[in-house]
Amino acid sequence: MRMKLNSNVKGIFFMLLSALMFGSYGVFSKLAENYGIFFYTYLRSFIIAGILLVIGLLTHDFRKIARKDYKWFIIMTSFTIFTIVPV
Repeated sequence: MRMKLNSNVKGIFFMLLSALMFGSYGVFSKLAENYGIFFYTYLRSFIIAGILLVIGLLTHDFRKIARKDYKWFIIMTSFTIFTIVPV
């Protein structure tokens, strides 16, 4: 059975989730200060991917990517390398 949430409840949930992630950044950075900058990038990516996967599983909101949208996914993922290159 699919649970339908009010948009206000969704907004509150996402605001609290973003505040939790923002607040926990300092804690994680202190715990992982002996690791390099690449560790932070990979850790943040895995945490975000895990959260999005859980949200997608809970809301049953997975859709097949249309063939015409493949180029946008390739473009966006190729530009994400620039978040690491200046290091």
